[in-house]
Amino acid sequence: MTTNSSSAISFIWSGDLGGQNYCRNADEGGYSIFRSMQSLNPDFFIANGDMIYADGTCTAQGPIFFNNTSNQNITWTNIPGDFKSVGDPSVDWNNITEIRSIYTDHWKYNRNDTYFKDFLRNVSMYSQWDDHEVINDFGAKWPYWNLFSMNRQGYPNIVREGRNAFLYYSPLDIDNNNNNNDTGNNHDKHIYRSFNWGKDLDLFLIDARSYRSQNHLADTPDSNKTMLGDKQLEWLKQELSNSNATWKVISSDIPISIPTGSNASILGRDGWANGTETDNYSYYTGFERELTHLLRFIDEQDIRNIVFITTDVHFPAFIKYNFDLNNDGNITEIYELVSGPLNAFRLGVPFPQLDGTFNPSLLYGEGNIFNFGYVRIEDGREDDDNNDKPHLIAEIRDENGIARPGSMLDLIPQ
Repeated sequence: MTTNSSSAISFIWSGDLGGQNYCRNADEGGYSIFRSMQSLNPDFFIANGDMIYADGTCTAQGPIFFNNTSNQNITWTNIPGDFKSVGDPSVDWNNITEIRSIYTDHWKYNRNDTYFKDFLRNVSMYSQWDDHEVINDFGAKWPYWNLFSMNRQGYPNIVREGRNAFLYYSPLDIDNNNNNNDTGNNHDKHIYRSFNWGKDLDLFLIDARSYRSQNHLADTPDSNKTMLGDKQLEWLKQELSNSNATWKVISSDIPISIPTGSNASILGRDGWANGTETDNYSYYTGFERELTHLLRFIDEQDIRNIVFITTDVHFPAFIKYNFDLNNDGNITEIYELVSGPLNAFRLGVPFPQLDGTFNPSLLYGEGNIFNFGYVRIEDGREDDDNNDKPHLIAEIRDENGIARPGSMLDLIPQ
């Protein structure tokens, strides 16, 4: 599409597929949520991350879970996958053949799903990666996985093979010969990139895994702790500044104000937010210094109509932010739209406390559902005073494709 064209656009975003032994459901014949997604006939799908769980398994008997509809406990039954977790202590990370096979088998299993295959025949897909394409809460540049595994040898091998498998199953049509030394992991392409969908949408997909500092490091005002790395951060700022599209959608594989990270009090936060637990070390280990820099730039440049979309946390939520980081008296407003999981452990009950740094307001949130996010960019209704402006209309749909009550969000460009 050209930057001057205007037409309705629709897309889906989600992630978290086959996690925590919630794999291809034997009773449903697979990941049936893709059937619901396909029925909407979107222009494209953003696979936001965790599209495999290489650090998990898929045994025939899955978890026992409480079904709200039938009001009883049910055992999830999988189409079994014949592969190990890459995190299994028995896996030798210096055995390239073994770890390559593990990653490949995980990808084959998910991509061989009947519903997913049919979906991809009909819908274009943008791919991002998050942590489980390699291993939980990882960073590509780190010398070792985390503080609990400092003596385990071969970590660079799993990063390289995990990335290669991701690119094999998610080929990216972008050359990056000038950035091939960004991570030292044989990068000939970078994962962050942008796309234009006419005058009303610019899409930016970022990469929060390839360049990040170690999670356990303190995020002090004078530190250089980074999530995106200098080159990607400057690229994103320049792209946003140059964008003439009405809506600027940033697809981020980690959330803004929802605290994340396993064993965060020791291993540090995995997302932007420090969190609210001021009595332990996790409170000092987010990536808020860098995010403040980015949001201050957006505030100073008066860049309007920015919407972040993400997954990662295994529950849907819509969040509004108001801030004035350059203290000029003009408030900047952005939104964060969270979806998922497609098919993994369901969280969100009770709902976590949001980090208050950037003044978040929770507009919608619920838990214990498989789901995806659905966005339409279209002109307003005829009886709407703003019908000449391209609205961004977002909602959460469940595994049956039904819009969740309270999730409809109709945004009018500023």
